[in-house]
Amino acid sequence: MIKPELDRLAVEIGRAVPDDAETICDIRDRAWLEAYPNDQLGVTVDDVRIMAQGPNGEYVPRRIAYLKDQLGKEDGTGETTFVAKLDDKVVGFIDPRIDKQNHRRVGAIYVAPEAQGKGIGSKLMNQALDWYGRDRDIYLEVVSYNQNAINFYESFGFVQTNAVVVPEEGRPSYLKVLPQIEMVLKADKEVGAHSILTYDQYAEIEKHGLDMPYIVEAGHGSQRLLFYGSEHTNNPEHPQFRDIEERWDRFIAEAGKPIALVEGRFDEVAEDETRDGTKAIVDGGEAQFVVYLARKYGIEVISPEPDRVWEASELAKEFGRENVAFYYFIRQVSWWNRFTEKPDITVEVDKMLELMKNAYRWDNVDFSVGRMEAIHKELFKKPLEWSDTQWIYDITTPTPQEHITNQIARKSGELRDECVFRQIERYWKDGRSPFAIFGSAHAIRLEPALQKTLK
Repeated sequence: MIKPELDRLAVEIGRAVPDDAETICDIRDRAWLEAYPNDQLGVTVDDVRIMAQGPNGEYVPRRIAYLKDQLGKEDGTGETTFVAKLDDKVVGFIDPRIDKQNHRRVGAIYVAPEAQGKGIGSKLMNQALDWYGRDRDIYLEVVSYNQNAINFYESFGFVQTNAVVVPEEGRPSYLKVLPQIEMVLKADKEVGAHSILTYDQYAEIEKHGLDMPYIVEAGHGSQRLLFYGSEHTNNPEHPQFRDIEERWDRFIAEAGKPIALVEGRFDEVAEDETRDGTKAIVDGGEAQFVVYLARKYGIEVISPEPDRVWEASELAKEFGRENVAFYYFIRQVSWWNRFTEKPDITVEVDKMLELMKNAYRWDNVDFSVGRMEAIHKELFKKPLEWSDTQWIYDITTPTPQEHITNQIARKSGELRDECVFRQIERYWKDGRSPFAIFGSAHAIRLEPALQKTLK
């Protein structure tokens, strides 16, 4: 029965903080004990209690400590949890997640038994859907006999999939396994990442010539986005670097809670490599220059790129491991050709191939320079000329699709741009003002999605 005093109180939805951890865990445990015992399947109250708390209650302090740690992270790497409050008391929560398959997923949603029936669950679900956006499918798992929960999810448009939900590996044998089904809320094809231009659409724009730099701006009030579509260069004399710095200075003066998003992995560059602007440009072009500017002003800088291993694994599913390894190799050669004073390419490539070998753990791939040169000859029927910049550009551009390396470049660009969009969308929803620096093609492809989403 709903407590009468709850009827008169407004529900507030907000981000969970570390002090909410204990209450969140208590709500989940009580919700489990109410929903999951099942005489027909032989699931007892004790079974559920052990699943929730451990045989001797040992799970509880560990889970509280973990949640406090996650909710206390200020660098954006912690878990996101939204809570519902009545009269400043947490009475429900929802955990939106991105899983290892890069799927958006509702990890958990629970409302305290005494607060159920007030529409709190609906408000939490709407908060999560707003946070995710509707441009991609959203998944969840639910105990198959929890019909109240299934009905609730169906009211939002979730439908059951054909996926078989298997217990997680390493699960202790004393824990009861509850039958589960997977449900999905299909994407709205009219919003968000679905508005990213295809490469064919981009190619049509490219035919008519491109403005350089290509600037995308969005926002209102103190929340702004500036996406700087740059020319890739390591020449400190290039006029775009003065333009970048002038735009950066105006941006941080006007935008609230700025954050810098850079192409590649230049957010990992050591501090001593970004103490001088000219050196930053020579070493890492426009991306490392923005890292220099961000660190100079104490602004957080991150790379919104997808995880390297995940991206490579996704590409390998379609194109094969050896072809993907060669693509990353030849892309490094393309990067080397941008330098006016070129470093030793064999040292740079050997270093990169060794990193790839250790990260990807593709034991059946030979990550040697000799093998990469041999693959080039097999694919293109001629030896590799390391400094033939036009040829290397032609086989690594995502338009057209003449060679397998062009096809890999296109797929890689699609994966990257979708990830970049989602990261910008995420920081925007957190009230941040992103200053992004990427090649102009990324800015052009992302512009429709960004303008549609960042309102």
